[in-house]
Amino acid sequence: MIEISGLRVEDTAGRAVLENLSLRVAEGERVAVVGESGAGKTTLTMALVGAVRRGLRVAGGTVVVDGHDVLTAPGAEVRRVRRRVLAYLPQDPPSALSPTLRVRAQIRELAADRSDAAVSRGLVEVGLPGDRAFLRRYPHQLSGGQQQRLALARLLAGDPRGLVLDEPTTGLDGLVRKQVLDQLDRLSADRGLAVVFVTHDLAAAARMTDRLIVLRGGVVVEEGPTAQVLARPAAAYTRDLLAAVPDLPAEMRRRAAT
Repeated sequence: MIEISGLRVEDTAGRAVLENLSLRVAEGERVAVVGESGAGKTTLTMALVGAVRRGLRVAGGTVVVDGHDVLTAPGAEVRRVRRRVLAYLPQDPPSALSPTLRVRAQIRELAADRSDAAVSRGLVEVGLPGDRAFLRRYPHQLSGGQQQRLALARLLAGDPRGLVLDEPTTGLDGLVRKQVLDQLDRLSADRGLAVVFVTHDLAAAARMTDRLIVLRGGVVVEEGPTAQVLARPAAAYTRDLLAAVPDLPAEMRRRAAT
């Protein structure tokens, strides 16, 4: 479904932000991309949806999603890919919501099925109320966790086949973080979604992905099945990342038990 080959992204000084990066994601596969701040994770997410940030340029390589090279395709084609093939949930999910639209309109804007019944089902699916009163609320009347789930419901209403998640648990407290991860895990499994989960949260990656890619300074330093990389990391940098996560052993035990 996704194939990145030899991708190089540079800043205005010609320094590599991503260097010779290659990545393949199959239908239904869930892949985590982890690394410290500045590793190039967000640049990778933006490249996946054909939106490299201002001040950066693609110096080589291709990003092909469902047969479409999103770096060179016309804008209308890229927008169709984002809506129906690979939807993007940004690091700040409320930024994906329109502040002047009520909840019902937020969902309908991208929905394949715009009926009230379908809108309500989509909200309930992500753990939100589907009643009439909730449908009439505006984003500013929701908590941060509710805004996060509304942004997810909005994307899923377009019935995409995959999701790009950029640090979806940033800024959430422990309980809401668990709820969001549980919902993402269940939804991606139930719908058979391909997922690219970009995060610095290794415990979250252990919880819900099949394969793990470790990125440092724009370069892939390790890649493999999630359980294998977490249990037997080959790269010294990966070992340093794991040592900094005190709750990772508990998450790995939970994964092994399920």
